[in-house]
Amino acid sequence: MGIRFILMVNKQGQTRLAQYYEWLTLEERRAIEGEIVRKCLARNEQQCSFVEHRNYKIVYRRYASLFFLVGVDNDERLNNKLDYGSTSIGIQLMTPFSQEILPFLGKLYVIPA
Repeated sequence: MGIRFILMVNKQGQTRLAQYYEWLTLEERRAIEGEIVRKCLARNEQQCSFVEHRNYKIVYRRYASLFFLVGVDNDERLNNKLDYGSTSIGIQLMTPFSQEILPFLGKLYVIPA
């Protein structure tokens, strides 16, 4: 169980950063990005930040006008404690990463959570 990819997309659904930790063809990456981004952007703020898609569990968070998405394995053979640990790591990675990268992106307005 581990992190398979990290995506940063804007509110229009355009990918601004993509880092994959498993080999996928360009067509597979485009298809996964498009499906996941549409699914996450369609959710409202009252819904949880976890989405299951294919064989991934997606953890996402919105900072300013950007969405940070982390894809982890969705291995149902593992118990909930391990499953929670991996998604928790994904959430813990997003905050410092977003705080470091936002100053380099220019004018972005932070929306209070």
